[in-house]
Amino acid sequence: MSDFASVSMPVSQRSPEARAQFVQSTYVHLAFAVAGFGVMSWLLSRWGFGIWALKLVSAHWWSWLAVLLGYGLLGAMCSSMAKTRSPETAYLGLGLAVVLEAALFSPLIAMVLIKSGIGAIQSAALGTVLLVAALTLVVKVSGHNFSWMGVYLNILAMLAFGLIVSSIIFGFSLGIVFCYAMLALGAGFVVYDTSRVLNETTDDTSVSAALELFGSIALVFWYMLRIFGDGGAGSGSSDQATESALAEGQKGAETAIGESAGAASFIGSAAEAASGSAETVSSDRKSTRLNS
Repeated sequence: MSDFASVSMPVSQRSPEARAQFVQSTYVHLAFAVAGFGVMSWLLSRWGFGIWALKLVSAHWWSWLAVLLGYGLLGAMCSSMAKTRSPETAYLGLGLAVVLEAALFSPLIAMVLIKSGIGAIQSAALGTVLLVAALTLVVKVSGHNFSWMGVYLNILAMLAFGLIVSSIIFGFSLGIVFCYAMLALGAGFVVYDTSRVLNETTDDTSVSAALELFGSIALVFWYMLRIFGDGGAGSGSSDQATESALAEGQKGAETAIGESAGAASFIGSAAEAASGSAETVSSDRKSTRLNS
């Protein structure tokens, strides 16, 4: 029975073979999503999209707010598509989410390349891989169910989102400390999503589960880039102001995907979890991926 055909059956109630197949399928889809993100990011950089986008979002203080809104709506759509029982629609949703993520990262990557060079991007990528691998190992070896983290992660995400929007409107930088705090939040979401895939009851297809994990990993990578590219340290210069607008806005926008999945989805997920439905905390929380 395919993953799409059995989507109505909770993973925890499937046979050991079916469960193992679900986990394997999820990580295969995740690998393709990460690879696709890398290819799309490289292509967009070669085409000069990052520089163009950086200039665009730097033109007006409200530019990132507009990006956030558009990203939230599109992210929610991709997340919804990935959860359908139609393989074609689910894969289309995952593919669109990967392209959307690559486009969102383009201005930051362009800025890091200009400011710190390719070495900073390589270090951020390696740091992300090592951190995600370590967190995945901890969840798997411990055997613990970390679904209880969903409520708190979503609350923290909502608070961070409010700070990001405020920083855009009032023009202040959140600084390097905020970047480290958001990196920790991203790590928490990686643990939470990994636990859901390995231990928690879920109705998600492997494509949707992969999209959730992809969104959380993207959040970690975003702040790795910010830290290694020295994007969090403010200098008070106009360049820093541009960087701050880019980072804070991106974070807010990123907070939309589901997985990565939409600002509205995120708020809905947090409310559901807070009401005592921690076990069914929506994967739409992904939208809570905040990228400052």
